[in-house]
Amino acid sequence: MNTVKLDILTVFEKIEKYIGHDFIPYLMGSAGIGKTQMSEQLAERKGWKFREYNCTYADFADWGLYIKKDETIEAMIPEHMNWLFDTAEPTLVLIDELPLASEIIQGNLMALFNERHVRGRRISGNLFFIVAGNRPQDRVGGNPIKWPLLSRMDIFECEITSKYVESWSEHLIKTGVNPLYANILRNHPDMVNNAKPNTIGEKGGDPRAWHKALHRMTEMGEDQDILASSVGTANALQFFSELDIRKDFPDIKEALKDPSIFQPSTDRIDLNYAFGSTLAYYADKDNFRSILDLVNKLPKELRVRVVKDCGLRNKELTSLPDYFQFILDNN
Repeated sequence: MNTVKLDILTVFEKIEKYIGHDFIPYLMGSAGIGKTQMSEQLAERKGWKFREYNCTYADFADWGLYIKKDETIEAMIPEHMNWLFDTAEPTLVLIDELPLASEIIQGNLMALFNERHVRGRRISGNLFFIVAGNRPQDRVGGNPIKWPLLSRMDIFECEITSKYVESWSEHLIKTGVNPLYANILRNHPDMVNNAKPNTIGEKGGDPRAWHKALHRMTEMGEDQDILASSVGTANALQFFSELDIRKDFPDIKEALKDPSIFQPSTDRIDLNYAFGSTLAYYADKDNFRSILDLVNKLPKELRVRVVKDCGLRNKELTSLPDYFQFILDNN
């Protein structure tokens, strides 16, 4: 058993190599971080079917039971579980909530993973497994996981990082969320972390909670109380504060086409700072000259910070003569 602590996107890239080998990847992360979604995407990328089972389901407990039938004792396997033996096409099976598995279920999973059989009946060779569950520090309760079961796994502790939030915010937009909402979270990844209590001791919203709440706001209108019920009061306050600022922005894409339409605020530093942060997100080699035209309209004390932020987000920009010259001229 190995334990690796990684950004969830990096985990996605690594676990593909584990599928079909001796060790089972165990995705450990807080609720809503995207363990199920990542598993579904992996199956889709491989062209496999996908199944999800929860360790609290009765089906798993049933494997460990025997019933009396015609004076004999037989293992009970529900008919609807015959796919375990009959599957003819590759199938990725996510077994979720491992920490909630009872001793009986853990014993059945050991047989499933170690010997690939259920009560003496061999399972299909076309089944591949991923296990998922919360981290111990999430304190969701459950049972200690037996060492023989853990020893068959490589544990990937999934984290929410700015890299993850940036990719996830793109996914929000693709699924119909207002891009303005997604851009706020992109620039404030700390808001998308339910494991980190905020200043009033309240846990924030995880990606799943944000996804549902922002879809609801996109469809039904902006309501701070509704958002707070999903992602926490402090997060909702911060989100709506950012929303008020960004509603005063010019359209970024239009401003890049014609920088003359942008005039910085003379009395709101927060607005200028937020606009600069958004410019840094959109900066690339093709539009960097226009970015600099807009940056030069910002107050002098913000200019170098914004351009350096451009370089941090997109390393290619630091090799441009315009980037180097700007830093040289403004330091």
